[in-house]
Amino acid sequence: MPNAAAAPRSTADPAAEEPSVEPSGIAYDPMDPVLDEAPYEVEAEVGDEGAHTLVVTVEGCGIEPVVETWTFTIDTTPPVIEAVIEPPPNDAGWNNSPVTVTFIGQDALTE
Repeated sequence: MPNAAAAPRSTADPAAEEPSVEPSGIAYDPMDPVLDEAPYEVEAEVGDEGAHTLVVTVEGCGIEPVVETWTFTIDTTPPVIEAVIEPPPNDAGWNNSPVTVTFIGQDALTE
């Protein structure tokens, strides 16, 4: 929903306010947000590593519901970096010829 801005609805109890989205000044309410096929509480923290899908259905003013889907990945594990030396050093740990060092990065979550 382009140019959507979150704004609270006016109620007697501000703690009971539900989020709404007001594109073009018309109030819409998110209906049943779903994260990874389970109900999602708006503003709840998502901390589990891996791929996630958030689906929000918006209904209002007699128009057809609009379904928005977002996918994102949380990756807090740093990659593993390995250095490969060619040619390898001798038994004493020395090399008296030109050496090429190649770095290999691996990230199990994004492979």
